[in-house]
Amino acid sequence: MKKFYITLAMLLMCILAIAQDKTVTIVTDNTEAMFVQDPDTYTSMQWEQDSKSVQLTISSYVYSVQCRANSGYKIVSAKKQDGTELVSEPGSYVYLYSESLSDGDVITCTTAEKEPKVFVCKADPSMVYLDMNDKQFLAEDQIDGQWTVQMTDDSYLYIKAHPDHMITEAIDQDGNNRVYSPTTELSLSGYSMADGTTTYTVKAYNLNDARTDAFTLEVDGDPSKVVFRRQGIYQDVPVTESATEVRFNPATELPISISPASYGSNLYKVTLNGENVAPQGSSWQVSPINGDIVKVYTEFPDIQVPVKFSFVNEGTEDAIRVSVNNEEIPAEQWLAADFTVKLGSTLGISFNSNKYNVTLTENGSNIYAYGSYAVTLVNENGYEFGVTAEKLPTYTVTLNCNEPSQLEGYFGYGTANPIAITATTNVLEVSQKSNSIRLVPSPTGIIKNVTTSTGETFSNYDEINIYVNADMTIDITTEEFVRANKGVLYLAKGPGNEDNGWTYSSFTLSQNKPQQIQITPVVGYNFFDYSEYDMPFNIGLYPDENAGIYLNDVQIFKQQYGAAYPDLENFQNGDVIKIYPAPVEPLTVTNEIQDGLEVEFITDYFRTHDVNAESVSVLPGTRYTIRIRTENADVNVLVDNQAAEPDDEGNYNADINADTKVVISRRSAIGTVGTDTVKKCQDVYNMQGILVKSAASQADIESLPAGLYIIDGRKVAIR
Repeated sequence: MKKFYITLAMLLMCILAIAQDKTVTIVTDNTEAMFVQDPDTYTSMQWEQDSKSVQLTISSYVYSVQCRANSGYKIVSAKKQDGTELVSEPGSYVYLYSESLSDGDVITCTTAEKEPKVFVCKADPSMVYLDMNDKQFLAEDQIDGQWTVQMTDDSYLYIKAHPDHMITEAIDQDGNNRVYSPTTELSLSGYSMADGTTTYTVKAYNLNDARTDAFTLEVDGDPSKVVFRRQGIYQDVPVTESATEVRFNPATELPISISPASYGSNLYKVTLNGENVAPQGSSWQVSPINGDIVKVYTEFPDIQVPVKFSFVNEGTEDAIRVSVNNEEIPAEQWLAADFTVKLGSTLGISFNSNKYNVTLTENGSNIYAYGSYAVTLVNENGYEFGVTAEKLPTYTVTLNCNEPSQLEGYFGYGTANPIAITATTNVLEVSQKSNSIRLVPSPTGIIKNVTTSTGETFSNYDEINIYVNADMTIDITTEEFVRANKGVLYLAKGPGNEDNGWTYSSFTLSQNKPQQIQITPVVGYNFFDYSEYDMPFNIGLYPDENAGIYLNDVQIFKQQYGAAYPDLENFQNGDVIKIYPAPVEPLTVTNEIQDGLEVEFITDYFRTHDVNAESVSVLPGTRYTIRIRTENADVNVLVDNQAAEPDDEGNYNADINADTKVVISRRSAIGTVGTDTVKKCQDVYNMQGILVKSAASQADIESLPAGLYIIDGRKVAIR
């Protein structure tokens, strides 16, 4: 037993020794030439200038320490104190691997100035030119038949052939040809180039001089729909005339490839001296000889060709789906004996791989396809597809749902294989090979509860993925999705130059859910209906660098990534979101209400405040509504000394863009001025609500010109 504990102790000591941090010292001959990167912070460490060294502690989890040369220098050597060399060849950086270092090691680095990188190119400037950093080097830039270019690690240089030329050789100073096949362009990286001088001797030839033969390319139809390409020349040549002489090099440029000019379009056919050429997909490969005629027909004739499907195994018609020009065709149509498709159409066949292993033949030839197959119909005699579908072993799933219209389902992860949920009880056959089903609410439904006979639980009812590994029952309870709540979005004019100041603005409910709707708000008030299941709302703005977003006048902020604002998850019926190009300061509305009146204040159409509130804080642009709750009260409402008129519902409204004073008082019968008519020091307004005299005394009032005034909320006649 004693021996066991001794062994265990030694093992622990070894483990601790392995896990210990190491302290090493790195010395350089030139502190200007290199730096050491701190392995913990990835920052450059500071040299101790007297000793030209840095000391660092290498934590047990650090894999390596990086030493890098500064621009214009290289690290030639990095030796340990015992003479062990850690640099295989001079370069811009050295990795000191932790496993090769011991505590207390001293690494001495030797540096040297880099030789300038110079590229010399000997070439015929009538055939090639150089292009570096968007600067072209042409014939006039050559000296003694060559270009000499200074390069850096960041440089990219291209040797390019002039039009109708090809580069065949680029022989370096060591006799290596850097061109493996004729090309129009050769690139060089300054970073990969060795220090010193690199020399290329470049040879090229004129394509037209080598094109000794020619054929005639004729087009029946629109020439702009056709392009061709010579072998070895990776550039499509557009056809601009209905008959074109095409010259070619019979030794290097055959076959000629002919194809549609636009991706996804098709040509009818190609003939060589009147004989049809078999297509290869949507293109044709033609090898003419001198004097031949190649004719391209761009338009398909208006011919309906028969398309027939036959199934080796009876009852497997659901193993495929058929589309024409990306539009799915009902099964009863494509299964009919008289089914035809217009010549030139694209026929698509997709396999029900969740339920069957499917193989396909076309006019007796095997088709190698996985999951789907598409073909352009060019055979006027028609097509017959043979389908061999072997049913995969399945599990039986019983899916119960209280309201089928509120639920959607799919075999697999996408939407290619929908599940027919047509009744409250649905029996499904789920392939044991592809055994997942996906259930989501329909745009009109919400999933409230899910239980399975195998006891699975789900945290997200917006999308339920179930892996079926046995016969099982799934019970789902749904309810109708209704947007019964009201919300308000106020958008201030933005900072940009567009009509409303925003380059882009959007407000999205149910982001990435079946019920998703996206609103493009206008400047001002926007009203929307929502459900609690619509959260979180997403706000998209541009520019948004300094935007101020408020929920019920309290500024909120979006999450680090995306467009979601977490505080909006607590949005309540009648809440208000406000968007400004920058944060704003609140404004104050001061309310002065005559005794005996009961007044309710509403902001942003829905938010109510205390009855007879002395003041209300609002943000700029707020709609301020004054509602008189005292029955049969005949009142005057002044907003900043301007008389307000009631709307059809008897409310008074104002848009607040500055601190504002509201005065609300009863109207009264017209009286004459007297000792009891008015109190002392009252503000006097004319009938237009304009202040005539502030803090007027009885004498001031009696001296007013004859007329009607509003004093203390009453109409008073001065005679």
